[in-house]
Amino acid sequence: MTLYELLGAFILTSFCLGVLSLVVPQNMLPTLPDLLWLAILGIVCTAFSFMLSIQLIRRITPYSFVMAINLEPIYAILLALVIWPESERMSSEFYYGATFIVAMIFLNSYLKGKRGIAGKQSVDSIR
Repeated sequence: MTLYELLGAFILTSFCLGVLSLVVPQNMLPTLPDLLWLAILGIVCTAFSFMLSIQLIRRITPYSFVMAINLEPIYAILLALVIWPESERMSSEFYYGATFIVAMIFLNSYLKGKRGIAGKQSVDSIR
């Protein structure tokens, strides 16, 4: 399914670039090195990472997978704070909210574990 989705996106994008090459000035179109970088980003950062995420969801619980995906913006902001501490300033409300969200996730996991329903139910076990 992933192959068909990404192949369809590639064909549609190629068609749009072909049509745009007739309408838009040539300096607006990507050059050959740009296309090479786009291909690398598309293959490594999109297709490869998507295939790895499909493999990962077979090994962990769907809840853990969704939480990891939904917490990506918080991870990215915290990483930006580590890399550029002087230029990234967030309000205190952001930090309160992020702390609350992470605390609720840990509390949910703790309560599920305490009740004994934190069994590892993966996608393969549902089928």
